[in-house]
Amino acid sequence: MNTVFIRALETENKAATLLHAINTPSESAGITRFDVESTKFSNIPRSPLAYWVSTSIRSLFVKFNQLEIADRMARVGDHPGDSSRYLRLYWEPDKHSNHTTWCEYQKGGHFSKYYSDIHLVVDWDNLNNKYRGFLGRLGRANERPSNYEYFFKRGISWPRRSQRGISFRVMPVGCIFADKGPAIFLDTDDESQLLALLSIANSRAFRALVELQMAFGSYEVGVIQRTPVPDLLPADENVLANLARLAWSLKRSLDTISETSHAFFLPALIQVTCLTPDAHAIPVCHPLMPLSGIHVFNDLESGFPLRIAAGMTNRESITIGELSIVWGGRLKVVEVELGRIQAEIDDRCFDLYGIHDDDRRRIEQGLGAVLVDGDVEPEAEDDADGTEGSAADTRSLTVELISWMVGAVYGRFDLRLATGELSAPAEPEPFDSLPICSPGMLTDENGQPATKSPDDYPLEVVWLGILVDDPGHPDDVLTRIKQVFDVIWQDRSHTIYAEATEILNQGKNDLRSWFRANFFADHIKRYSKSRRKAPIYWCLSTPSRSYSVWLYYHRFDRDTFYKVLNDYVTPKLQFEERKLSSLRGDVGATPTTSQLKLLAEQEKFVEELTTFRDEIALVAPLWNPNLNDGVIINFAPLWRLAPQPASWQKECKQTWDALVKEEYDWAYLAMYLWPERVVPKCQKDRSLAIAHGLENDLWEADKNDKWQPRKVTAQELASLITERSSRTVKDARDRLLAAPVASSGGRRKRTG
Repeated sequence: MNTVFIRALETENKAATLLHAINTPSESAGITRFDVESTKFSNIPRSPLAYWVSTSIRSLFVKFNQLEIADRMARVGDHPGDSSRYLRLYWEPDKHSNHTTWCEYQKGGHFSKYYSDIHLVVDWDNLNNKYRGFLGRLGRANERPSNYEYFFKRGISWPRRSQRGISFRVMPVGCIFADKGPAIFLDTDDESQLLALLSIANSRAFRALVELQMAFGSYEVGVIQRTPVPDLLPADENVLANLARLAWSLKRSLDTISETSHAFFLPALIQVTCLTPDAHAIPVCHPLMPLSGIHVFNDLESGFPLRIAAGMTNRESITIGELSIVWGGRLKVVEVELGRIQAEIDDRCFDLYGIHDDDRRRIEQGLGAVLVDGDVEPEAEDDADGTEGSAADTRSLTVELISWMVGAVYGRFDLRLATGELSAPAEPEPFDSLPICSPGMLTDENGQPATKSPDDYPLEVVWLGILVDDPGHPDDVLTRIKQVFDVIWQDRSHTIYAEATEILNQGKNDLRSWFRANFFADHIKRYSKSRRKAPIYWCLSTPSRSYSVWLYYHRFDRDTFYKVLNDYVTPKLQFEERKLSSLRGDVGATPTTSQLKLLAEQEKFVEELTTFRDEIALVAPLWNPNLNDGVIINFAPLWRLAPQPASWQKECKQTWDALVKEEYDWAYLAMYLWPERVVPKCQKDRSLAIAHGLENDLWEADKNDKWQPRKVTAQELASLITERSSRTVKDARDRLLAAPVASSGGRRKRTG
């Protein structure tokens, strides 16, 4: 016996729709009226009232094997609980540390099919197969994470929660997956089979079958396990695998302009400047047509030709604006090609499932659910990954260019890739492990971040990691950036620099004022992912930003602030004090208004510099960075030296206050500054003892292999504290805590 269902969700006049469906059943059949034998709902797992689909669609759940079969499985990981302790963005920790292993952590992320970079890493204990210091969660005492035996295998992952529909992507070898980023694995571990399955999972047909089983927006592992997958002949597998491989490559090519990506090569404006038929380029299927030394991208949708300079010889007239147009054309080509690939995958998968005619039409219209197409430009959603991507507006691309240049000055990025001295590295395979250094980074002969310049390197690198915003100083940040312009654009350097200044500073002929006001805020935003802020170029400045020191996170050592104090700030203050004395000597009995103004400005500047010097002198004796603590913990003691942007200073101060209040006692910095409070805590908290390498000193396993506090005498405990204590550090810590906070004008004020 059939049950009648009438659907009026999408219509405004629901009463009229209802009457029409009742009075004209033949006209409404399959549109707003559905006569369904209700027993057929049981074909679909959990028996949802999927009245709007045909019997043939429901029968697919019986006809084909579920995704979860003997040699194919979907699994979910779990979360260690304390993100600030266990998780970092991949550029934060010390990858060369002998005490920790940081592994890529697939947390979920935004909507992105086929490819999505992994930005997070997790502190992993290889010996015990668990997060280092993780002792289980409430209600689950097991110290090892769920399904840890599947960690580090190649697989297919997806964000468990998304408002744009489900999206599957490659998960490379060497990754840990989380509760929000489940994964699919094959016993065979065969790359071709995984890629073919990736195509199927991203098809309209598969998504529709997933949507039939669930409430919108949450893609649980059980739903994916129960979704049917068609059997594949070798020829089908080969075609689908190749399509997924090409889609992955196209999506990854867009990520090569993002300096926070493992795929980063060069910023967009440099890529299109260097592009030749043989150079690093997107593997598009559209022809590259040579035309009088100029190569043309033909956008098949609009037919608009986009000319770019061929190689390093035709730069006489190209401008930043034109380069931006070229990059926009490149994005358009990728978008068109991704659309073509997805359409072919959809066609093939509909055929493999045996879905045709009306059933296909209904799926393409959504089956009553919102199915979203297009994945080149993801929207912000749960756990969205920052702001970078494939934007083509001229201003954004110019900011990316300047950011890359700062990295080149510090020796982070390899300038020879931009000059053509080095060619682009080969594209990796989709499931290859993620590299320590992206292809655009300057590395040594072992593939590690370089610590010295190669022979005949075209730029003098600031290996000390210290720059200043100080016109006339040899380490002035803008002077160094201009040198990069000179290396790349040579005779046209001044013209391109002037154009960049106009783009960024709205017609004003002063890049320095834009840099002071905007660069650090943009850098923080650029290096913020998965709700973590981790800038690696640190700006410490006076309140008015009239003088700034720029530090590179990966060049820190214990003497960094003594170098800043003795080699930069103190000489600068002495110079400005002499200038102030000279101005005072020049002022007579009846000074002019301009003289008084100039004198007041100089007095304020000297006052700010004096306070700035004093603040650095407070920090220098206790500075002992450990990159494994992460950026925000390391920056926290410096919060007074970062007045801009205000939101960043506020976050750093909150972190410092939390450190003082014992909220981050797992951090190396907490042990370094307060060993007298942290060591006794390790005696009561085994997780803290593990974090600080005191597990064997303070804990032991009983005969049942359960860990118990070791009996430690007061003298032994005091000895552990003394080993980690320093009178110099303690005195410096107390001075910092007691010091008044400088007001916005540079004067110190007590906070009570």
